Amino acid sequence: MVEPPVVTVFDPLPHFTYREERAILEAGGARLVVPADESEARAAIADADVVVVTGRRRFTAVDVAALTRCVGVQTSSVGADYVDPSLHDRGIPLRTAAGYCTEEVSDHAIALLLAAWRRIPMLDRAGWTGSAALTAPLRRLRGRTVGVVGLGRIGRAVVAKARGLGLDPLGHDPFLTAAEVAPTPLLELDALIAAADAVVLCAPATSASQHLLDARRLALARPGLVLVNVARGALVDEAALVAALDSGQVAVAALDVRATEPPPDDDPLAGRPDTILTPHAAASSVEAVSELHEWTARGALDLLRAAGRG
Repeated sequence: MVEPPVVTVFDPLPHFTYREERAILEAGGARLVVPADESEARAAIADADVVVVTGRRRFTAVDVAALTRCVGVQTSSVGADYVDPSLHDRGIPLRTAAGYCTEEVSDHAIALLLAAWRRIPMLDRAGWTGSAALTAPLRRLRGRTVGVVGLGRIGRAVVAKARGLGLDPLGHDPFLTAAEVAPTPLLELDALIAAADAVVLCAPATSASQHLLDARRLALARPGLVLVNVARGALVDEAALVAALDSGQVAVAALDVRATEPPPDDDPLAGRPDTILTPHAAASSVEAVSELHEWTARGALDLLRAAGRG
């Protein structure tokens, strides 16, 4: 009897049961392995036909080297910056779940943008303390300029939703042409930052985007910039951001992602009246999680079929 191909989850998420993935994979003729711990996972990937990675741990060069029969790696995430580049060097295909949470992340970006511009957390605290004082004036949103950095699925959804609110979106994406993103004006990053009232980061984490917003670029902004990050924490130099908040160059930073997750106990961005911090929750919804289960399993089956093992 021929053994079914094996799909192994390298770093299972503790709140996932993997029932949906197991049902889809078994219906497709594959077997799912969910290791109990890290040592078991490192042993199990050696015999895996497809490895599923979630980003809970980095998939290192050592892990890639341990693959002996793998025909593909499937992520349970939009990004894959935690997968070592040696996977590509070995010619092993990598698939992501890009697209599963476009609505959620773009909604979260707009929610953070509105909360920052309207100073919702500050007003909430003032309401509970009985104080009506504001340290900064509220401004009308209509006609304000929003610079969106990264015009993939999520960035384009942010642009569309911002435009629907009467905002004026600008875009930056080094991989696209002006014709591809029309009617959104496409600017170089420095020019976008200088022109925008708010900047929303939607770009992937790469070696080129490390500290994309550093002290030099934050200094280009109009005083009182609103910064929203729903992409990756590595895009922002957090020390430079603290300094920009202290000076008022950045009025409010609304961050769903951080350079270190979870942040350290002495996090200099926590507890400030000019920050809004959510715990990497932008992709979350009942619908998105359901899609993620299905897309992960079907992506793994596609990798098996492409290699003639499905």
